[in-house]
Amino acid sequence: MREAFLELCEQQHAQVVAFMMRCGATLADAQDATQEAFCAAWSELTTHPERWQSVDKPGGWIRVVAIKRWRRPPGPRRRVSESPVGELPDRSNPGNEVGELTALTLTVQHVLAEIDEIARVVWAYHRDGFTNVEIAQWLDTDAQKVTDMLKKTRSVLRSALAESVEGRTA
Repeated sequence: MREAFLELCEQQHAQVVAFMMRCGATLADAQDATQEAFCAAWSELTTHPERWQSVDKPGGWIRVVAIKRWRRPPGPRRRVSESPVGELPDRSNPGNEVGELTALTLTVQHVLAEIDEIARVVWAYHRDGFTNVEIAQWLDTDAQKVTDMLKKTRSVLRSALAESVEGRTA
């Protein structure tokens, strides 16, 4: 199970950080929430392996935990004790600097920042390849509401991008 968890970390860590940023978190908050989610997953795996084995889609589950960690109220938080492990390599995230973003990317980010938080979360799950049924299950809603939110988000994005492109060519 340890190897499967390490594989999940390797495959999903950067994607969960990006997912959290699409939900509206800053890079630092996204990294913190992701780290706390993986710590919670490891704790679950080591203390209740039977529950961990029952997790059908770990990639979706870890995103749910990250969102909950990000949304919790500020104040003193219980931290997982850390063990120093020497110096970790710096993992750069190319493309996350504002100067590196295209005008259309900035338009998308602006539109997503203006929509309802739950719609941003639905959009982020959708962009990560999860089905409407899975998204609805994790957000405790029904698939039709997820479909409706995605339709509305696409419409808003389509309009904003059309205006952006027309504005540059006019």
